[in-house]
Amino acid sequence: MTKNNSLILIDEPDTSLHPNWQMKYVHNLKNLFKGWNSSHFIMATHSHFIISDLENDSSEIIGIKGQVPNIKVKAFNTKTYGYSAEEILLDIFGVATTRNFYVYEKVSEILEMIALPDSNKANISEKVVELKNKGLDKLSKEDPLKDIIDKLLLKYASAN
Repeated sequence: MTKNNSLILIDEPDTSLHPNWQMKYVHNLKNLFKGWNSSHFIMATHSHFIISDLENDSSEIIGIKGQVPNIKVKAFNTKTYGYSAEEILLDIFGVATTRNFYVYEKVSEILEMIALPDSNKANISEKVVELKNKGLDKLSKEDPLKDIIDKLLLKYASAN
């Protein structure tokens, strides 16, 4: 029975839900339990739809990687409410998908910085290292951005 001050654990609710239902899951859950404001939910999910429905002021994302005894826990300070699937896949799950619009935007931003007559190499290098830290150096060779990212990494991230 659920009552005030309950801790509710939910494991992978998305595995059997249609994407439309995944996008509404957190909202519906909050409506269902709005009478129990002092209760807390811990949910394990791999759904970018559920992650993008987490409201910034009432949710926290914690990532867990590895296997016993080498488990790593990371708290994300990212506000994901309304994020695109591509942003969540890259920023939260570390998945760089082929032809990801979000990746394209990041690369375009760097190329625009390079094109400026008074471009700041340190700022460019910092942005390129961010790409590498997100795992974009491991894009598949079929990805149209692979060559560009490899060249940016070679020129601007080699010192890091």
